Amino acid sequence: MIHEGNITLHQCVVIHKSNIILSHTIVTHSRCLIIWLSVERPCARAVKVDSPCPLAQICARGGVVWALTEQRAIFYREGLSTYCAEGEQWKYDTITERQSLEPVCIALGEQGTAWVLDTTGRLWFRTGVTVTTPQGQDQHWWQV
Repeated sequence: MIHEGNITLHQCVVIHKSNIILSHTIVTHSRCLIIWLSVERPCARAVKVDSPCPLAQICARGGVVWALTEQRAIFYREGLSTYCAEGEQWKYDTITERQSLEPVCIALGEQGTAWVLDTTGRLWFRTGVTVTTPQGQDQHWWQV
């Protein structure tokens, strides 16, 4: 999130057909989701997606959306589908808390891998992150 005067640049999740990509938009005090963009339809109605607390970062890939809060908690979006592109709800990731990780950056990578960089500079990963298991199949973060 970047602040410039009274305008705040927030991250905005954009879905292009079946792929979710990350984009940016200028808004104030909200997050939005823009669905079904294409070359033939370069604009669409934004859908407001409330968050449980202020978000510092959003990442998206392959039908999965994760968010990092300003308090270093991780949430993932549950219930994404072709009929509900914005998903049904945010779910809190208890695994990060259980391992006492303090993430400062999150990323979703290839082959269903989630990545976290913590406050001490250590890199962690989790596997099995898919649209059907957005939290991942591992019940553990693995340090690189």
